[in-house]
Amino acid sequence: MLQAWNVILRALDTEPRSVHQIRGASGFPHHVLALGVDERRRRLIIISPEADPRVAAIIQADIQALDSSIHVLTARPILLDMGDFGRVIAESARTKEVSREQMWEAMYSQRDNLGKRFELLHHFVGNGPDQLPAGYMVEAMAQQTLLLDPPKQSPAVAERADSSTITELANSRMDISVFDGLDVLRGDRQAGICPLPLAQMSDQELETVISGTDVDAAESVLHQHDVRIVTAYRPNADEWESDLKSRKGRK
Repeated sequence: MLQAWNVILRALDTEPRSVHQIRGASGFPHHVLALGVDERRRRLIIISPEADPRVAAIIQADIQALDSSIHVLTARPILLDMGDFGRVIAESARTKEVSREQMWEAMYSQRDNLGKRFELLHHFVGNGPDQLPAGYMVEAMAQQTLLLDPPKQSPAVAERADSSTITELANSRMDISVFDGLDVLRGDRQAGICPLPLAQMSDQELETVISGTDVDAAESVLHQHDVRIVTAYRPNADEWESDLKSRKGRK
């Protein structure tokens, strides 16, 4: 088991178990990265490898249906936050409309910071049963892209989208304000599972979690990012109320 999962599960007051497959009421086996058992409060916390929170929620429900006397809870690691991508570009270019060249220049200017971050997050990706598969990042990017409004190109290109030249496309500008307000954790909260926002942790916080040596420090990091699982996961009161209002408005 990765030391990171071990210390996270201990910080959530459970006993880590190096189990990578668990069956639900359906009879189907489900892959998990690790799980923690809390016999006193009858909790079972699963670290899910799923890139889609809806799939993780379905698996949680299937396992929960096997034994109603146990609270089955899911923590889903999130390694990608496309909102960071927009913020890096906007801060470097100092504008919300950027060319493709400006986008690459912005990313290149942050290569040292991004390189260290990639190295830290790559610790969670690999071929091991306790690691996220390599395809996770691609699937996560696709899931988060669906949350964005379609990006706007410069009017001159947009009006001639069917006959734009390569040069025009290369010189067109993109409105990166589509990344503003992107909440990559909302899908998990709506699905009733707990997001584990590794992508939003600082380098120092990630190092604390990855080292797996200090349970109290890891618990502090989790609390800082609102990762608290007792007998059920619920978003904070303000977000819960906002979600209820939006659902009523759709009826």
